[in-house]
Amino acid sequence: MNITAKQLRALKAISQAGTTSLAAEQLNLSQSGVSRMLAQLEKELDLDLFERDRGRLKIKPESLNLLSNALHVLEGMEQLQTQASEIKRGRKAKQVFKIAMPYTFAKSLAPKLIKQLVALFPDVSVELFSSHYQSIEESVYSGQADVGFTRISNHSKFRSTALDSGIAMCVFPEGHEFEAFHSVNADNLRDQKLVMIGRKSSTRHDVMNWFTRSNLFPEIVVEAHSVDVACSLVAEGIGVSIANSTMLKGMDNHKIRALPILDLPRYQYGVIQRPDDIANERKQPVIDAFSDLLQEMLTELPVLGR
Repeated sequence: MNITAKQLRALKAISQAGTTSLAAEQLNLSQSGVSRMLAQLEKELDLDLFERDRGRLKIKPESLNLLSNALHVLEGMEQLQTQASEIKRGRKAKQVFKIAMPYTFAKSLAPKLIKQLVALFPDVSVELFSSHYQSIEESVYSGQADVGFTRISNHSKFRSTALDSGIAMCVFPEGHEFEAFHSVNADNLRDQKLVMIGRKSSTRHDVMNWFTRSNLFPEIVVEAHSVDVACSLVAEGIGVSIANSTMLKGMDNHKIRALPILDLPRYQYGVIQRPDDIANERKQPVIDAFSDLLQEMLTELPVLGR
């Protein structure tokens, strides 16, 4: 079998970007070159690895394990090259630790967390991915990330460690009438403009079902795809939003307030990793330290509010 690192890099880029054109931009190559490398790889494997889904290329479910193995092979090849270069320069090669987190945490908590982590493990180099929950799970499952922080659900394909439990909060700008309230219910939101988060997420599904049960037809003025963006929109008075208290921890925005919504479910958040990842056994001390540091931060940080 004659598979090259260039072909594996093309596979990785396409799986992340969803199109050959975006993958070509990532790799600084032509689109035809990326398409040709994918075709060569699929011919070598005698498999079609991707399917089209609404104009995007999505790895076939039956090829997920193959993608994971391919990314591990690519990582090994790249680490081998890096280690050889470091040795030539008289340096000790660093171990790469890949973290996937929501956009909001990557901005608010990750800097302090990573500073503490690399102080504990000076031989570790961190690669940080920021994305939404589904993409975080896909990154961990495929091996693109060693560990991810996300909402914990009953997925047996992950080894999970719950770190925090959060309730739904209504986020509103300072000076809003809700400042006189102790909590917010569906009736309070009836005449409010809403900035909603995560159109296709299971959390959003729960919120929309709650609206339906309450006979409420929300006036959604903006769809946002991260909590920090939604909160920035709220701060400008565009509307109010609904976010989990866990995701509001560490957020530094003095123009907004938050109150609990008591009728929505409580969710658990924590760290996920692949249970059968032999390659990650040597990284387990780093994963454990990452989990401990993050849990300590989440325990100490107050929820945004009064």
